[in-house]
Amino acid sequence: MNPKPWLDHYDRGVPATIIYPAKTVHSFLSDAAAHFPDQACTTFRDNQLTYRQMDRLTDKLAAGLLLLGVRKGDRVGVVLPNIPQFVIAFYGILKMGGIVVAMNPQYKIGELEFQVANAGVKTLIGLKASSDLLQQLKERTGLGRLIMTDVDDAFK
Repeated sequence: MNPKPWLDHYDRGVPATIIYPAKTVHSFLSDAAAHFPDQACTTFRDNQLTYRQMDRLTDKLAAGLLLLGVRKGDRVGVVLPNIPQFVIAFYGILKMGGIVVAMNPQYKIGELEFQVANAGVKTLIGLKASSDLLQQLKERTGLGRLIMTDVDDAFK
């Protein structure tokens, strides 16, 4: 019996294994910024952020999180839809050594409360449009801080 039967369904030429480089995830963004600085990294509502801009914005967020007291190994919740700030938050958290806890922005209070408690989230990044829900979440859990953004903040 084949111990990996799914391999029988791979397309011809698709390797069974891949050797991954010994690099951090966020270094791929920095590499892309070095090699393709002016190419679009994200596009949203006909606005683009280049790899260079994304790399700089994520550096700024990483530095800001450290100034706020977030430390390496801390879990930072991200409750954002598919907007550039999600990408900024994801890479910024990784750059400062944090752990990204991505949460579905459609979750109700109970679902968010469970994730915050289960993961030990103390800092959360979310939308100002959800501030009432997120403030309620902060009051019901051990959240220390909320960082809020508007949908169009990435292009200001």
